[in-house]
Amino acid sequence: MVATRLEEVRRCVPEMPIVVLATQPELTSNVLALQDYVVGGEHIIPLFTSAQALSASVGAGGLGMPTYAIHRSLLAQISTPDMVFLLDPQLPSQLRFTGAELNEAFPA
Repeated sequence: MVATRLEEVRRCVPEMPIVVLATQPELTSNVLALQDYVVGGEHIIPLFTSAQALSASVGAGGLGMPTYAIHRSLLAQISTPDMVFLLDPQLPSQLRFTGAELNEAFPA
């Protein structure tokens, strides 16, 4: 049986994926600014299944930007339907999905 798209998102996105932040968050703030990258004219938000996947994807030097493990249901809540996520970029486990798919896979 072939897994549906939502089943694949549910299976692959860990409970606490790692996101890349645009800036270091303020300790007194509840705002996280997610870093996006333009790839082929499309804005992509990278996510990682683990610290090991992050290192394997970007190399030993890292991105030089803060990272944060966020609960997937919270990530779904703050996502807009048109956001595009790329889980584990450049790795065999890479998965592309939208904010709409994330919201449907992990409803509030």
